[in-house]
Amino acid sequence: MALTLDRIGQSPSLAVEHGGPAGGNGDGKLVMFLHGIGGRRQNFIRQLPAFAENFHAAAWDARGYGDSDDYRGDLEFSDFSRDLIRVLDHFGVDKAHLVGQSMGGRISLDFYALFPDRVATLTLCGVHASFGEFTEAQRREFVDRRRKPLVEDGKTPADMAPELASHLMAPGGDPDVFDQIVASVSSPCMWTPTSRPSRPRP
Repeated sequence: MALTLDRIGQSPSLAVEHGGPAGGNGDGKLVMFLHGIGGRRQNFIRQLPAFAENFHAAAWDARGYGDSDDYRGDLEFSDFSRDLIRVLDHFGVDKAHLVGQSMGGRISLDFYALFPDRVATLTLCGVHASFGEFTEAQRREFVDRRRKPLVEDGKTPADMAPELASHLMAPGGDPDVFDQIVASVSSPCMWTPTSRPSRPRP
């Protein structure tokens, strides 16, 4: 199954890989795969060809990941949902079946809350319903705990990738899959301390 890489829009431009049945896009039935933190569209390299046999299947690099453009300034989590609207509009579909893993699941839930009429179904993998009500101190601690290795300790995503991959893999898992996760988390297009001066909001 041949897949095509589209670059959608500007500010930021989004990289979306997609494919569908020969001669069409699965009658407009879009299945959209959304990766988690440290991921990219290649996390779904096995799912895309399988789903593309019967559906228009697509996976993106979210803004700041993989081959998509980075963003400037603070990040509002709802920005991901507005990016997803651009993807649906690009493909000319009213609704999509969203498959979200981890952060991709949170994006899917947020998207449904903002644009319920654009969702056909939700498939959520490894995601919780919400953070609940964060105090400002809890919000700061949540972000700082994730920034510290990069900003204060000077580590890169590649430095942390093997340990993270070991937590994501079951014991005795496929070594090739482990290597794919490490490569995904190590993506040079992901943000670095010098490219993210502002504090993102969880």
